[in-house]
Amino acid sequence: MISEALNLLNNVYGAMHPEIAQCLRMLARLNYILGDHAEALSFQQKAVLMSERVNGIDHPYTITEYVHLALYCFANSQISTSLKLLYRARYLCLLIVGELHPEVALIDSNIGLILHAVGEYDLSLKFLEKALRLNMQFHGEQSLKVGIIGDPQFCNKLCDTNSFSGGGELSPGSPHSELHGRLQVCAAE
Repeated sequence: MISEALNLLNNVYGAMHPEIAQCLRMLARLNYILGDHAEALSFQQKAVLMSERVNGIDHPYTITEYVHLALYCFANSQISTSLKLLYRARYLCLLIVGELHPEVALIDSNIGLILHAVGEYDLSLKFLEKALRLNMQFHGEQSLKVGIIGDPQFCNKLCDTNSFSGGGELSPGSPHSELHGRLQVCAAE
């Protein structure tokens, strides 16, 4: 159905139009949800290129396209590309809306999670702390977004299974017990 809409949009608007870029993003999302990550990446790359051309590289839609492309790159094990796209999206967000914006919190949490996945724990911690502070500021302490990042179980899930003690808790002195402690301090502030 969405593919038919894309064909219709191409016939009505021509090859380049903002609505076509959004349609390509929806097709990418559907393919991602259905588990076809390579096809999702292909559609999202087209959406990014089209959004850059019709909206400009500093348009909010283009920044959103970069974030989605980063997700699909990560799903296709293109970790460095994913991080580069998120850093670019963050840079553009900071230029356009400043540091105090909910989109920056989302980008920071994504960067933090990817950095943690590749073993960059200290840098990951900085981005996760920043995301926690921003989410607390925008959504309040009772928000689900704050609860997930500041929750001890979330911190435990972020941690390597090798650093757990037998009871499933963080062992004192493990590299991740500091992450847990720092995130809890941020949540308490």
